[in-house]
Amino acid sequence: MSQHGPIVVLSTTQPPSLAAALTETKLFPMVEITWPDALDAVTRLLPAAIIAEMPPRGTPTLTLL
Repeated sequence: MSQHGPIVVLSTTQPPSLAAALTETKLFPMVEITWPDALDAVTRLLPAAIIAEMPPRGTPTLTLL
């Protein structure tokens, strides 16, 4: 069975409330990060999926991802 990259959960809160809900679904491996760390984390981890809770101020970081 092949290994897939992690699922990155981007959240506007710390700890991520969205990740808490997803933990119940047993999605692994899952990495919880906040928007200020998003670009670095995605570059290093090369995730299989990104689940994002959108920030209220717009999406400049999302555009860079």
